Amino acid sequence: MRAHVWKLLGWSSCLAGALLALAGLWGIAIYVWGVVDVWGEPDTSWIFWGLVFLLWGLIFLGVGVGIVIAGLQFLRR
Repeated sequence: MRAHVWKLLGWSSCLAGALLALAGLWGIAIYVWGVVDVWGEPDTSWIFWGLVFLLWGLIFLGVGVGIVIAGLQFLRR
């Protein structure tokens, strides 16, 4: 019974971590897209105001990768 619990915990952690990492990549892509969009424009305030997407994206990506690694460790048990 315990082996099934570890397997379920491992797969659910991998799935949740992958979704969180994808959300992080999405946030980073939004920032890069916005910077490219305003490059050369008179108002480039997006470069500053869009940093929230970049920072949250980096955090989500790091935490998501960590959760995937933890899920893989659960699956190896």
